[in-house]
Amino acid sequence: MHGRVRIEGTLNALLDPNLGMNPDLTGRENIKLRGLFAGLDRAAIRELEEDVISFAGLSEFIDLPIRTYSSGMVIRLGFALATAIHPEVLLMDEWFLAGDAQFMGKAQARLELLVRNAEILVLSSHEHKVIKEWCTRALWLDRGRVVMEGTPDDVVEAYLAAVEEKREEVARSDGETAVKGKETAHPAPVAEKVS
Repeated sequence: MHGRVRIEGTLNALLDPNLGMNPDLTGRENIKLRGLFAGLDRAAIRELEEDVISFAGLSEFIDLPIRTYSSGMVIRLGFALATAIHPEVLLMDEWFLAGDAQFMGKAQARLELLVRNAEILVLSSHEHKVIKEWCTRALWLDRGRVVMEGTPDDVVEAYLAAVEEKREEVARSDGETAVKGKETAHPAPVAEKVS
């Protein structure tokens, strides 16, 4: 399968929290770098900087190289950076739906705003509740092939039914293997003590 996609408008991809971040640069320098990558002017980068620092809660560490940050601090900075630019087309992987509990409440609200404001959301996820809530169309892929396309409710229900059917098939197969194994099993050798 192949094809082409033509994008008209701004695009943002929420695929990797460290995308485009340089560990030797400070948090502030990485914010500026991400702004430049996004094509923002200096004024917009200053606004981006204030928003990211505030949201990530890293003001006391922002001028240190990010290689000195904990993994949680890097994720907070990466998330704040990735979600500070509001695109017309948003590509998102499901990793953005996980994180530490303290940060996730704030992050979830920010994500929902970003999703609502995007004209197009492309979400890669196994989380059926999110698919049903955020999407108007769903595409079920298996090894790069389209299995089904339709409404989120229809596609999710078909997917869950297929998963359950596969689970039952594996359970039946395991049960049949266990029964066959018992029929052909040789008795265990008995050890005797010889005096």
